[in-house]
Formats: sequence, C-alpha cells, structure tokens
Amino acid sequence: MTPAFKDLEELLRSTCRSGDPNLAAYGENYLFEERVSGPRQGAYESAQQGNSADFAAWDRWHRDQYLPRAIHRAVPETFTGINAEAAHSSALGEDQWLVRVENLRYALGENGLTIDRLHELLTAVQDGRRDPKYDLLDAEASLEGVCESLNRNPYAVRPRFAGFYQGLEDTLAAPDWPDLVRDRFGLAHFNPAPKEIIPVALMRYPVRDVLAAARKAADAVHPICVPTVLDHEFTSYFVPAPRQLPYGRTLQLAGDPDCEYKIAEVLHLRLAYRVEHLFRVGVVTRPVDTLVTPGLARLRADHIFCLQYESDRNDFGALPPGWSKP
Repeated sequence: MTPAFKDLEELLRSTCRSGDPNLAAYGENYLFEERVSGPRQGAYESAQQGNSADFAAWDRWHRDQYLPRAIHRAVPETFTGINAEAAHSSALGEDQWLVRVENLRYALGENGLTIDRLHELLTAVQDGRRDPKYDLLDAEASLEGVCESLNRNPYAVRPRFAGFYQGLEDTLAAPDWPDLVRDRFGLAHFNPAPKEIIPVALMRYPVRDVLAAARKAADAVHPICVPTVLDHEFTSYFVPAPRQLPYGRTLQLAGDPDCEYKIAEVLHLRLAYRVEHLFRVGVVTRPVDTLVTPGLARLRADHIFCLQYESDRNDFGALPPGWSKP
C-alpha cells in the first residue's frame, strides 16, 4: 500500500530504516500489502490521522481503537464487502479440512485439567471404546468444557488464522509435532522459556462449518479471506502474500530457504468449537532459536524470496528507493 498522507509516509519511511528488525518489519508489511482495497485503506488512514508522531502512537491507536472497532467484533470488517479484494478466490470443497493451533493454558486452568489428563480423555472419546478409567459421557463433558473455554476466552472474538490439514499430515506423524507445527505456522509467541511448556490443541474442522457460521451473519459476505496487514496486531512474523497467490503464506520459524515447508494460510470468520473439532493436544517445549540465529531479518528475507518465486514477482517486497537502511 502507498500511504495517502504525508505524516504516515514519513513514519513508514523512518520505521523501515530502523535498525530494529521488528520495527522495520512493521513498516515493510504495510508497504508490501497488496490486497487491502482503496476504500478500506482510505477509511483506515483517515481515521489514523493524528497518530503518526512515532510508531508507538500508531501502534496504540491500531491496537486500542482500530482493532476493537473494526476487527474484534461479531463480524469483522475483514469478512464484509469492503474487503472484497482479499476474499479467498479459489474453490474450497465443503469437506476440506482446516486446522488451527490454540493455546490451552486458559482452558486447562478453567476446567481443572492437566494436559496429560486432557490427552487421555480425548483419546478415550476418539477411540469410542469402553475404558475402565473413564465414563465416556463424563469424558465428553470435560471436552465440551474445554471447547466452551476456547469459545469465550478473551481472544475468541478475533478472526481465526487457519491452514489446511493435508499440508500438515506428515508433520503430525512426528513425536514433536507441537514444536514443528508451531514453527510451520509461524507462531513465534509460542516461545517457551527453559523448562517451560505451552499446552496446545490442534483444532480440525471442515470448511462447511465456517460457511454455516457465515450464514448466521448477514454482513459476512466473504467468510474466508487471505490475511492482510489490517486484520490483526502488528507483527514481524507475518508477511503479506502477493496478490497472485490464492492464499497467505506462513513464516517458517525453523527456516525454509528451499521454499518447501510454508503453510497455505487463510483467515476465516469465527465459529464455535465443538468436541469433534478437538483433534490433537500436546505441548510446545522448544524455544524459537532461529530468532537469534540466523535472526528475524534473514528469515523474512528468505520468506520474501519464496513469495517472489511462487508468484513470479521479482518486484514483490522491494522498498521504494531510499527507504531501506543506509
């Protein structure tokens, strides 16, 4: 996007020239975005005026005013007509599986469960066999409690990033699948400290469930979209995808210079989780070491190269002349 207002342009220029790779990434992402419509960009930038003194001011306005008003609501503007240019353009079968990673800390605490106990309950329900340790009805009730917690946690109102199950099947066969899935989805905030674990669930659900949720919301005309820079908090672990690609692409935290492990990513309207959506549970245990070596800037540069290759767009991800670090 090319900013329409001079103060935002100057802020973006200084942000892109920053020696802080995270700060530089925030500016780059705004400029690299190609799917935000003219009306949506115009409304965003007009409302943003007066909040460009520095990045901290812009970030506060984006988090505290724009997101609650436009995104963190029953039907985010992401899925309305103003975002038509980011609507997912490829045909998805209603039986096609979507997958998403959820942090279970809140749900486990609220339901008085450990991750090991939850794993046993989920296995019992999925196997459907009598188990002397568990009453299946009680086990299902516990899983329903976990889903209810996920549905009402403080982040549940946000649009949901998801990938496609067929792209993860091989990864899920590994014993350390939670760490690998975290890396492939680019979930850098799932970064445990030494001896810490982060309990996670892999949710799996068909496209039809997203479409059914959309039918209950009159304004949700595009329930599945390609993620844009305006749909979430500013993050350096997101890079907008070129308009030629039908999906977003996740930043592979383990490094992916050969362009082999990126997840095709979409953003969809919130749906209420049910027990049958709870597919796997486990724990993330490994820190994201690549943020130190080779570092965020290298990961992003390799990722942008892959986006250029996949879209046949050598010009994608190039800053205007004079905007990069001296």
